[in-house]
Amino acid sequence: MKILEHVYEPAEDTFLLLNAALNEAEENDLILELGTGSGIIAKTLSERLKISKVVATDINPYAVRYARSKGLDVIRTYLFRGLKGRFDLIIFNPPYLPMEEKEIEDRWLEISWDGGDDGRKIINEFLDGVGRYLSKRGRFLLVVSSLSGMDEAIKSAEDRGFKIEIISEEKLFFERLAVVKGSL
Repeated sequence: MKILEHVYEPAEDTFLLLNAALNEAEENDLILELGTGSGIIAKTLSERLKISKVVATDINPYAVRYARSKGLDVIRTYLFRGLKGRFDLIIFNPPYLPMEEKEIEDRWLEISWDGGDDGRKIINEFLDGVGRYLSKRGRFLLVVSSLSGMDEAIKSAEDRGFKIEIISEEKLFFERLAVVKGSL
């Protein structure tokens, strides 16, 4: 069943990241979730844990509207644009599917999985900016996929000075997903 037209429906990658975030988040963390989509991760974290604050973002106006209707503090923006401050935990399930051309008519839905030609375009943009938004004890959780070159994504993070650890993995019939934890 569709949660909302034009919004990415939570799938295996969402739930893998949610479980990793529940294990990683600490009491009093200030959390940022980029690309919140349906808001299921931000909502679950804010309900289950004693978190200082969960801020969610999405570029998709339909996702922002839907997540706000669930009581979330959501900012419509692309990655870190316009954000200020530092966060203890940054969570991101990026668009990671390699796509060379438009595949469907719903652009708002398509941007939730369009990772560019190699699937790492948005991941690399995230890695370029995330360090400026991490607190002293800050860390990030990022979904990576074998479809977009998991090893290449991890190396890209390490090349930018991040310590990377795979904290959760799942093998699906068509890909391998992992959540990597990164810190400076």
